[in-house]
Amino acid sequence: ASAPNTVLLNNGVVMPSIAFAASTWPAEICYNATLTALRSGFRFIWSSALVGKDCQDSQATAIAVSGVPRSSIFIAGTVDTQRCTSEKECHNQTLAGGLEQMSGPLGTAAWPDGIDMLMLDFPSAAGCEGIAGQWSALSELYFAHSPTLAPRSIAVSNFGQQELACLFPPFSSPATPSAIVPPVVNQLSFSVGHGSTAAVGANGAHGILVQAYSPLGG
Repeated sequence: ASAPNTVLLNNGVVMPSIAFAASTWPAEICYNATLTALRSGFRFIWSSALVGKDCQDSQATAIAVSGVPRSSIFIAGTVDTQRCTSEKECHNQTLAGGLEQMSGPLGTAAWPDGIDMLMLDFPSAAGCEGIAGQWSALSELYFAHSPTLAPRSIAVSNFGQQELACLFPPFSSPATPSAIVPPVVNQLSFSVGHGSTAAVGANGAHGILVQAYSPLGG
């Protein structure tokens, strides 16, 4: 069972219920906002490749000076390969982006155990073929069994029901890890008046937790 203010993911990892996420801000704002969040009690720092290295560097610095032990913080990073066009290209680009996040400022460049969650920012625009390549790359990292390479969990974002179906048979190949490992989380725009309980049910059928972004609608 998970502790108060946490959720238990489908792979047994415990994740805090509420996250602080940086946006595309200047480095100083990324630093100040992340440090303030940690000092206010946030223990989940979600970051995206889309915010850029300078912002992620600043977040890592904020974590280091916050006084909060790394072991008490859940850190997530992302890979943005939405524009990849084939299974091979999507796999190679996602693998490279994942390794960059795992070894970057929020990963082993700062902490020996890397990051806790690696997420796709968007599904491939190439459909199921591209998504299969993206997910096989994240699965490859997940099964690396090396703290310098392997995130503790892998996840997706902005996946509708059609894209989600690409991760499971009959669309995925039984020979690839994508047929075995479901995402732990699907991060969706979800707030009062926006979002669907049908999406929660569709994800829940696979044991996937819906994580709301912009939960206050802004």
